[in-house]
Amino acid sequence: MRLVFVSVIIAVFTAACNLTTQSTTTPAPLIEDTAINPDGWIPIASGIEYREFDVDPSYAFPFVMSVVRIDSAQVDFRVHYQPDNPLSSLEWQAHLSDAAVFVNGNFFTGEFEATGLVVSDGVASGTSYSGYGGMFQVDQNGAVRVRSLVEGGSFGEPLQHAVQAFPLLVDYGGQRASTGPGFNDPSRRTMIAQDFSGRILLFSTGLLGEISFNDAQEWLLNSGLDIDIAFNLDGGKSTTLMIRPDNGTAQLIPAVTDLPVILAVYPKQ
Repeated sequence: MRLVFVSVIIAVFTAACNLTTQSTTTPAPLIEDTAINPDGWIPIASGIEYREFDVDPSYAFPFVMSVVRIDSAQVDFRVHYQPDNPLSSLEWQAHLSDAAVFVNGNFFTGEFEATGLVVSDGVASGTSYSGYGGMFQVDQNGAVRVRSLVEGGSFGEPLQHAVQAFPLLVDYGGQRASTGPGFNDPSRRTMIAQDFSGRILLFSTGLLGEISFNDAQEWLLNSGLDIDIAFNLDGGKSTTLMIRPDNGTAQLIPAVTDLPVILAVYPKQ
């Protein structure tokens, strides 16, 4: 497997076109591999695979949507929360040396306190959102779930790990979630979803990619990824994705701010 860093691309696009899975100019990929599976997925580690999609919004530069798909039965998810010691993406990469993948998690304040509920190794911090947003959770039995908080907050069951953010983008059963103010505003995005087979999917728009929530909904629902439910994680300056393939070099889409909350994926030992 040959890997390359995401590069910053400076280009002028003279023609605008609608959101599509094809772009006229393709940013440098996070991963290049000639041994791609026939369906386009690249194996990263046991139970973890990676794929890229070209996205071309009419209001921004074309970009590569990076997608990691995870079989929860073959990995362990952990949330790392350090409000008193937030780290850069590179520092998290060094700190979480056994992680195969990580992304940023909750929104947070200027003092690096997570908003909503965050649970790390069974220790809960903050208060659950209620009436909006979504939650990724690992319960005390290791069961993994992406859930909506639109009809209420966390039910108070003991959890081992959890992150929350908003808005909900795809509601149960692959239905378009309700929209609201700011849904037309483009930004860098990190998103999380669960498909109808129970797999977890992580999404990053990369260094320069920007997409509105309306178009993110449209893309998720028409991506062919069989998405059951999805919500937005913290994005903008916090957008990060690290991939460390088996027998390969770690590759990173870096955030441009320090991060107190990380959702990491570890191959089972």
